[in-house]
Amino acid sequence: MPSPKAQHKLTQLIKDVKARKYKYVPKEDKPIGWGSYYVAQLNEMNDFLNLTREIVDEIKREIGHMDQGNVGNPPKSCFDKAKTILVQQYFECSNRVAAGLVKILKEKLNIQKELSYKAIERAYENPPVILVFRLLFEKTNEPVKHLEKDFTQIYINSKLQ
Repeated sequence: MPSPKAQHKLTQLIKDVKARKYKYVPKEDKPIGWGSYYVAQLNEMNDFLNLTREIVDEIKREIGHMDQGNVGNPPKSCFDKAKTILVQQYFECSNRVAAGLVKILKEKLNIQKELSYKAIERAYENPPVILVFRLLFEKTNEPVKHLEKDFTQIYINSKLQ
């Protein structure tokens, strides 16, 4: 429920509008760069896939190989798992569809080994994958860190504790 002061301002504003006493100042019309908009729309998926490959591969170069051995099957790369999860979230699809998409996009994403739908499901709680996402989050927030005042500070403070 609005405060009495806010309610009074709203009531007064409504009265002024009805009585045509409210001074309306229209915004300036800004030209819309439709050409740029169309190009961005056409390139969005390609740009996303390229950015996913580049940034996860950069994290891989920075921290090196970190997959742990497993009983049974050889371990799958946590970097491939992270790329697969990003593709799954981008396309908003199930684990099985994501496994199929990665099969199609593996060269584009630089994925070494395809993942089964079950491996994708387990990747969400895999500690090395979580670490890759944490580093990804930090890396993608670096360029805008100085612009953000609240969220970044809360995140940085929570890391320090």
